[in-house]
Amino acid sequence: MDSVTIANETILYKHYPSDNSKIAILAHPYAYLGGSVDDPCIVIMAEKLQEKGYSVFILDFGSLPSTWFSGRRDAKLFSIFTHHIVEAHSPSHVLVGGYSYGGRIAMHPSIWKGLNLESINIYYIFLAPYLGLGSGLLTGYWNVKAEEFPQNSSILYIAPVNDEFTSLKTFHSFFSKLKTHCSESTMVEMQDCSHILNSKKQKELSHILDEWIK
Repeated sequence: MDSVTIANETILYKHYPSDNSKIAILAHPYAYLGGSVDDPCIVIMAEKLQEKGYSVFILDFGSLPSTWFSGRRDAKLFSIFTHHIVEAHSPSHVLVGGYSYGGRIAMHPSIWKGLNLESINIYYIFLAPYLGLGSGLLTGYWNVKAEEFPQNSSILYIAPVNDEFTSLKTFHSFFSKLKTHCSESTMVEMQDCSHILNSKKQKELSHILDEWIK
């Protein structure tokens, strides 16, 4: 595990190195319930992005003191880390994303505030982002607003049809707003799939990513 101290915050991360002209920063599922940098779906995302030429960083929220309602803290760390990496490497491509709770963290509007985005191609990957009942409480009472995403973003939004934590109706409702604001948005429904992907669905995820990642 690597670490960096930014603004008096020590942040641990797992790094999948490649050319720093393309950067990806990922957030794993909820640490309090066992989410980690070694989550199989996050590892699939990281390895596929590395294969496509991205230098990938997975932030380790699990290394921090375990607590409920850690979303505000985790979103802050995700944001300051993104700013640090972008300012250090001036990449042409920046992708942020996550799985489950991590997908919600990667939606925070502070990620891009203050950055010069004119020369950056921005991408998102959201796998089963937690948007259901209680998600606002868990993540620190901030609402996800599609209009706060950079309008030139390209977005891959993957929704398990049988997700136990976010209904398909909720997935569709939010995606509709995303698509209106960010025209380069793609939604993929994973049929017969729950929130936790089995080995068969993990292979399907790998194929979806392979087709979409630029």
